[in-house]
Amino acid sequence: MLNGASDLLKGRIHLGTARLVYAGLIIVVISTGLLLGLALLGASLPVDPAGRAVPLWHDIIAAGVAVAAYSVFFSMPLRMLAWPVAVGMIAHALRWVALTVFAASAATGALVACLIVGLILTPVAHRWRMPFAAIGFASVVSMIPGVFLFRMASGLVQIAHGANTTAGLLSATIAAVWLLARTSGRRGPVLARLLLLVQFLLLAGVLILSVITHPSADPHGLMAGIAVMIAVSAMACQYALLRVAMPGAVSTAVMTGNLTNTVLSLLDGLSPNQPLMDGDAARLKRSFYLLIGFLAGCVVAAAAVSLLGDWAWSLPVALAGVAVALQQVESQTQP
Repeated sequence: MLNGASDLLKGRIHLGTARLVYAGLIIVVISTGLLLGLALLGASLPVDPAGRAVPLWHDIIAAGVAVAAYSVFFSMPLRMLAWPVAVGMIAHALRWVALTVFAASAATGALVACLIVGLILTPVAHRWRMPFAAIGFASVVSMIPGVFLFRMASGLVQIAHGANTTAGLLSATIAAVWLLARTSGRRGPVLARLLLLVQFLLLAGVLILSVITHPSADPHGLMAGIAVMIAVSAMACQYALLRVAMPGAVSTAVMTGNLTNTVLSLLDGLSPNQPLMDGDAARLKRSFYLLIGFLAGCVVAAAAVSLLGDWAWSLPVALAGVAVALQQVESQTQP
């Protein structure tokens, strides 16, 4: 995340975007795995747990151990180890003072500590020819606890039960699809195949989650919220697919608009007078097919849920798989 942000600031847009997307995917996978594991064991991760006071010497010793462990894990030479450990302990002491004595926030305390680390280690790195990124990041890595990311993911799942979640999740997913399309450098059928594959994987994830955890048994539970978020993401991926890879296709997202087009075109076609809209016959044909398909899909989906239960998700997964296969065959047959 830090390298990606640094690349964006330096104008390396493609490299920075690729790094941020890759880091985001890793965060999503780790958070999903953790939350699923907790849910399977009936546990949960509180979003904002109550804190507790820690003595200064405990904080300093723990910081030194964490910095040393991080440095050894990434094979830092022993001659360089003393600097990040010593500076990291000083930084944690400053952070402790900011939090305890001055009642500052965790973000403010981390800002002060990281500022001091930068001021100390920058000349040290230049003087002894050591990589600043290695010793600097090792000194402050323990002040970037990953548990904040996991608590954020837990909070997003809890928000999924709110009324205004769908619009935000749709917007975020569509933005992610646009970013994926931009960084992939693909266009047309090749991009459509990639986005169809993403949609297939999301739907497959909903199917696997539904079969294993049976979220329909508790529609307001954690697993149901996760399943809804993944399903809405798949739906948003389809919306973005039609706009980004198939700009000429008729939208399947707004059935109210398609119904309106069907009725208006039908009335224009039946009227003996001059039509109010141009191209009413073509518009009627496209909107009518979409409307019939939508109604048929609703009937089939309702029957699948009634007969198959959680296994009903196998139907959209199968259809998405067929779409990916057809797109692959079509791309191979084209000259």
